[in-house]
Amino acid sequence: MSAWRTIPCLALAALLVAAGHVHAQSQPATQPQRVSPVPAPPRVVAPDMALRLAIDQLREEGQTFRRSGDLPRQQPDFAESFAHRVRAEDVIEAICEVQDREDAAVDAYIRWQLLSFDVDLSVMDDATYERLLARLPRLARSPSANIEMHGDLERLALGAGRNADVKAELEQRWDAVHFEDKQVELLNQPALKFRELVADAMPETGMRRVGVLLFDLQGRIAAACDTRGVKTRLTKTLRERMNDDTISLEQRWKLIRYVEQLPGDETKIVRDVVFYATQPADVRYSTYTIRSTDVKKWTAYLNRHEP
Repeated sequence: MSAWRTIPCLALAALLVAAGHVHAQSQPATQPQRVSPVPAPPRVVAPDMALRLAIDQLREEGQTFRRSGDLPRQQPDFAESFAHRVRAEDVIEAICEVQDREDAAVDAYIRWQLLSFDVDLSVMDDATYERLLARLPRLARSPSANIEMHGDLERLALGAGRNADVKAELEQRWDAVHFEDKQVELLNQPALKFRELVADAMPETGMRRVGVLLFDLQGRIAAACDTRGVKTRLTKTLRERMNDDTISLEQRWKLIRYVEQLPGDETKIVRDVVFYATQPADVRYSTYTIRSTDVKKWTAYLNRHEP
């Protein structure tokens, strides 16, 4: 397995750059009943303080998620219940910065819910877009991608067919890894949801959506997350951009050269362990990577023709 190469985001982002105020969704006004007191108006706070209050509340929710494993919200809907006005430029700045340096899952949860303020990400300037790509919420790496663990499972597998104790140890070890994988999948949900929503928010023309999807794909490979959905979406987006005249010939050629360098990065995970009565157990693997067939399709679309 080749080592993960860190690909400079600014080089890619430079190829892809081309694209008021917002407040939490207010509740419809209702007339108070005669028997009920009129509620006090929300406390007025400065705009920068409003954002800080929102982040502090979301941090508490994110920490609750980290402890319990249950998402407090299934959708990005925090803004619907937040009482204060938040400036669009403040939200955009916040989602481009790490909001919790001690816990990537909490950071991702905060930034995912900040997207509920429904800001227009197409107004980002080039430098802000580059920062967003460089600082997408990090994904936790799957425990089943641990190379040392692969060696341990292979060693136990050799003796599992003739030694009941070794077989039991292998079963226990694989069950533990499988359980840890499920925990990591859960903790990665806010980061994955954030990445998907940011891709959705990119303009329907130009290469900014392609940039988000490429960075998302590379991050998923490094963390051993499922890549099928993002690969499919990247292929679809490039096909839709095949005849997009807003993309210059120079941009297309530079992106082609970039994409051609991607094959080779891969992450291998244990997919399953199969046990037999008297033979060694079979440790089976899957590999997350960008294959030459993927590159062939993507470069064809960038060259403005079908593969």
